[in-house]
Amino acid sequence: MARLVFFGIPAHGHTNPSLPVIRELIRRGESVIYYNNEEFRGMIEAAGASFRPYDPPVGREAKPETGGSLLLIAMLLEAAIEMLPRLLRDLEEDPVDYVIHDSVCPWGRYAAERLGLPTVCSTTTFALALGIFRPDRPMARIGSTLITAFQNLPYFGRIRRAQKVLARDYGIGSTSIMDVISNPAPLTIVYTSREVQPRPELFGANYLFVGPSIAPRYGDEPIDEELGNGAVIYISLGTIFNEAERFYRTCMDALGGMEQRVVLSVGRKTDITQLGLIPSNFLVRPWVPQLPVLSRACLFLTRSGANSVHEALLHGVPMLLFPRLIEQKLVARQIVKLGAGMILSERVGPKELRRRVEEMLGAPAFQQAARRLSPSLGNSGGQERAAAAILDYRARSLGGRMAAKPGTIAS
Repeated sequence: MARLVFFGIPAHGHTNPSLPVIRELIRRGESVIYYNNEEFRGMIEAAGASFRPYDPPVGREAKPETGGSLLLIAMLLEAAIEMLPRLLRDLEEDPVDYVIHDSVCPWGRYAAERLGLPTVCSTTTFALALGIFRPDRPMARIGSTLITAFQNLPYFGRIRRAQKVLARDYGIGSTSIMDVISNPAPLTIVYTSREVQPRPELFGANYLFVGPSIAPRYGDEPIDEELGNGAVIYISLGTIFNEAERFYRTCMDALGGMEQRVVLSVGRKTDITQLGLIPSNFLVRPWVPQLPVLSRACLFLTRSGANSVHEALLHGVPMLLFPRLIEQKLVARQIVKLGAGMILSERVGPKELRRRVEEMLGAPAFQQAARRLSPSLGNSGGQERAAAAILDYRARSLGGRMAAKPGTIAS
C-alpha cells in the first residue's frame, strides 16, 4: 500500500475520467488524497479519496474565452506560484509516495519535482506535441512563429513574469508554453487510443493510451423512460461554455417536429423558461446523465470536449462539432479527419442546421466511422490498465520498497 496525491482541475471533462482510475487504485490498496475545488468534493469522496480543497480556488479569473489559450496559460502559471507554498508545506507535513497530476495542472508537476517524487500525468485531452498542430511545417519554424505571435499578445508579459518567478523561487526551469498545457511525466496516461490520437508516432513508450475511463457517475439518475423507444439526437455544449440561448433556440427551430426524440442539455445557468415554446419532440433539462443518453443516440451535437467526444465514439455515435477553444478545435479536426463528424459554426441558422443533421443521419459513412473507432477505445484497457501501469511504475520508481499489486502494462 502506498499514498498518492492527485492534483486535479475543476472541470468535469478532466475530473470524470480520473475518478474510475482513482477508484481502481483504491480497490488495489492505495490511499489517495485528491485536490480540487470545493464543488467537486462529493464526487471525489464518493470515489473513496480523501478530498482537499484548493485555497484559493482555481479559476477565479474571467472566463478563458476573453483571452483565449494565452490567458489560460498565464492563469495556470500564476496559480502555480500562488499555491505552491501551501502545497509544498502540506506534502512536507503529510508525506506521500508519489504524485498524479492532470495534464493542465503545472503546480502538481512542480511540487513533485521540488520534492523529488515519482510523477504520473493524467491526460484527458489528446497527448500534445508541437507537431500535431501544424504537421506540414518544420518544428523550428513553428516555434519561431509562435514566439513572435506570443510576444505581441497582451498575456505574454504575464506568462514571462510567471516563468521568471518559478525559475527564481523554485528552480523550475521547464515552463515552456507546450509544457504548461501538457506537463508530460515519466508515465503519461492518455484517455484515448493510438488509433484516435493525432500523430501517435510522436509519443514514446512513456505515453500509455488506455481509452476512455468510464464508470457510473456520482449523481446520475435514471432517464430511460423519458427518452422513449427510438434513437435520440443529443445536444450538449458541456459544462463550461454552455450559456448559448441563441444556439438552443436555433436547435429547437431546426429540429422541432423531427421523428427523433431530441435531448437538449442546456446547463444549470440557462433559464429554460426563457427559451420559448419547446417542441413536443424535445426533452430540455439543465443536465442529463450523458452515458445513458449516448447509449441511445444516433447523433451528438457537442462542443468537442475530448471526454464527451471519446464517450460518443465508444458508443459509435457520429457528431456535429461546435468547438471554441484551441484544444476543442484540435479534437474536432481529428474527428472530421477520421470521418466521424462535421464541424459547424455555433452561429449556424435553423435551415442550415436542419440540412446538416439530415445529411449526417442519411449518410451511413459517419456512423460507420464512429463504430469502426469504438473497438480501439473499448479494447484499450481503460481504468484497469491505467491503474496497473501506475502501480508498476510506482513500484519501479520506489526501488522495490513497495511491491505492486498484480498487473502490468499491456503492450
